[in-house]
Amino acid sequence: MTIENEKAFQDDYPDSVSHGYGCGRSMTASLHVDYLRPMPLGTPLELCGWVKESRGRKTVVSVALSAGGQLCVRGEVAAAQVPERWMPQGAIR
Repeated sequence: MTIENEKAFQDDYPDSVSHGYGCGRSMTASLHVDYLRPMPLGTPLELCGWVKESRGRKTVVSVALSAGGQLCVRGEVAAAQVPERWMPQGAIR
């Protein structure tokens, strides 16, 4: 995964999950990632995300990345809801 793709994932995936729960457009306020073990090559990956907390403008999303049934990465992002006008023109809404 390139830095550009990793950054896009960090910014877009939590926003997609929180937006799906009716939390609105959000921007990353904080991000914590625990790398638990190396990711095996050539193995299908399973990514699960869920809204842990949603209060006011703040949404906390947890994610777990597994390969071959073993948890490899877990993370948590706190996102702050922002007005639509903050989003760049042409951004996916």
